[in-house]
Amino acid sequence: MLSRSFGYSGSALALGIVFVVLAWVPGGAVGATVTGATADGSTSINSSTCSTSLSATIPQTLNVANNDTVQTIYNVAWSDTRRVNSSSVSSAFTVKVWYPSDASSYTSDSHTEVTTGSASGSTVLTTNTAGVTEGTTMKVQFDVQVSGGGIGCGELQWRSGTITFT
Repeated sequence: MLSRSFGYSGSALALGIVFVVLAWVPGGAVGATVTGATADGSTSINSSTCSTSLSATIPQTLNVANNDTVQTIYNVAWSDTRRVNSSSVSSAFTVKVWYPSDASSYTSDSHTEVTTGSASGSTVLTTNTAGVTEGTTMKVQFDVQVSGGGIGCGELQWRSGTITFT
């Protein structure tokens, strides 16, 4: 069998092929991931009251390149300091993203934690919106709610806004 070496390793050749294929993707190469809106939400439950806290940063404008992915991040936490085996309380967190902003449907990520005392925790909710383009808009909404329990828990907060991609 005849073989001929052109001085390129197999991995270098494969990398070159990948580069050529990406250059042929309509609109250019795959975009970068950029952080859009972020929020911190929490619930607090004790023997006499329940409360929620929510702070969000939703920029009015965000500099993107066509085909970028915009990541929406929601850091959530819950704390129930009542004694063990108390009545059930639900802490619910949701992030919703409409893209484009006038779309009738949305993507979302959510987390619900039901506690009965002596419990706490945290997690991160993330929504990725791929293929955004300059000149379009995206609506974002963060929700936090606490409900239930014998102490009359029932509180809801939300923050929303629209980001224009420039």
